Amino acid sequence: MKGFRINGILLSVLICACWISAFVVLTNKLENDSAAEQHEALEKALERDITTCYALEGHFPPDLEYLRVHYGLAYDEDRFYVDYRPHGSNIRPFYIVLDRTASEEPEGVLKVDGR
Repeated sequence: MKGFRINGILLSVLICACWISAFVVLTNKLENDSAAEQHEALEKALERDITTCYALEGHFPPDLEYLRVHYGLAYDEDRFYVDYRPHGSNIRPFYIVLDRTASEEPEGVLKVDGR
């Protein structure tokens, strides 16, 4: 009887550990998916605001602050780094969005001419 009791306890602990492990793995996956969606949303917002500025004003934005003030660009600066490089008022600026919290090599995409 004592052997069945110990086996039952070990089985319960093992099942509980499996559930906790599955929960941790799923939580991390959801967090990574959310970060990827935020990254993509920021890139789309930058592209939209840069294009809108050029269409309405006839020049590209001189810096990110201009986009914040005039077009409402907002993002988590602790989470993302945006390298924005204008090249004159009539040449589309280069920009890259990097995730500051990524543990792996960043997959930031350099945007050139909106591609």
